[in-house]
Amino acid sequence: YASAIGTTVLQIKEIPTRPAEFDGALCLFELAEGIGEAQVRSALEPFGTIVGCELDSQPAIVRFSTHTAALGAVAAAATMRGLCAGIDVQYNERSYDGRTGDADGRADDTGRGWCSFESSVSSELISRLGVVPKLRAELDALPPKVLVLSSDALPMEQAAGGGDELGARVRQNIATIEAARFTGSGDKPIVVELYKEYVSRIAGVLQNTLHLVAASVPARNSMPSAPTVAVPQPLPFLLADGQAVLPIINREARDRGGEGVAASVGVVRSLQIKPSLGGDDCSLTFDGISQVVVPSGGDGGTGFDLFGPD
Repeated sequence: YASAIGTTVLQIKEIPTRPAEFDGALCLFELAEGIGEAQVRSALEPFGTIVGCELDSQPAIVRFSTHTAALGAVAAAATMRGLCAGIDVQYNERSYDGRTGDADGRADDTGRGWCSFESSVSSELISRLGVVPKLRAELDALPPKVLVLSSDALPMEQAAGGGDELGARVRQNIATIEAARFTGSGDKPIVVELYKEYVSRIAGVLQNTLHLVAASVPARNSMPSAPTVAVPQPLPFLLADGQAVLPIINREARDRGGEGVAASVGVVRSLQIKPSLGGDDCSLTFDGISQVVVPSGGDGGTGFDLFGPD
C-alpha cells in the first residue's frame, strides 16, 4: 500500500445476487462454551421463526424462515456477545464501501470494515505526494494505484483525493472505518488504530523528505566544450626484412568473403616477398593480417631453410 509505483490494488466491489439456498441462513462464529440449541433458540427466536439449527458445523448455522429475520438478528448482534464472538448472514451481501437505495432491493449498509481500511491506506501516500506540484506530473504518468474492476465496464481508477484537505480526508476515513461493519466484534478499534499509526508513519517520513523535493534546484553549470586535438595520420604498416609470411594468392576468393588459397611460406625482402621454395617475387600488399607462431632455427622441420641463404 505504501509504494507509489510498486503495486496496484485491484478491487472487485460487485456482489452477486444471493442464491435462494442462503435465504435466512445465519452464522454464529465461535459459539461460546456451554451454549446449546436451547440457548441459541432463546436468543434468536425474537427475530423470527427458526426452522433449523446446525450447531456442529464451523461456524454454527441457524436458519430462519425469512431472510428479513436473519438480518434483524445481525443488526442486534451487539446485544448477544455472550452467545458467540460474531454474527452474520451466511451469504454476505454487504457492500464494499456502503450502500443506500439498492436497485435490487438489498438492505442499506455502511460497508465492510477491512475493505474501508484498504481503500484508505491504498491512496494515503498518493494523496500526500500530490500536494507537491513538482511530483504531481510524475504521479499522473504512473499507472493507477487503485483500480476498480467490473463485469460490465472497463476498469476504473479510484480517485486518491488529497489537495489541501489532507486533515479532513484522514478524519473522514476514520469515520468511514468506524461506521463500517466488522464481523469480529474486536476488530473495529484495532483497525482504527492501525490506520492512525499508518498515517503517522507516512506523514513522518514525508515530512523529512518532501522539503528536499519542494526546494528549488539551481540550474547546473554548463560543461566547457572538449578541446580539439589534432591526431596525426597513422604510419603505414611495415614488415621487417626477414619476416616470414604466408601469402594468399587467391584474391578473388577473399573479395567474396572467403580466406583464399595459401601459397608457400615466403620471406620479406625490401617490400617484396621472396618464396622460400622458389618462384617469382611478388609485391608486399595486404588487406588483412593474422599473427601466428612459426618455427625458428634451421629448417624448423620443414625440410628447407625458411629464410634462405640470402
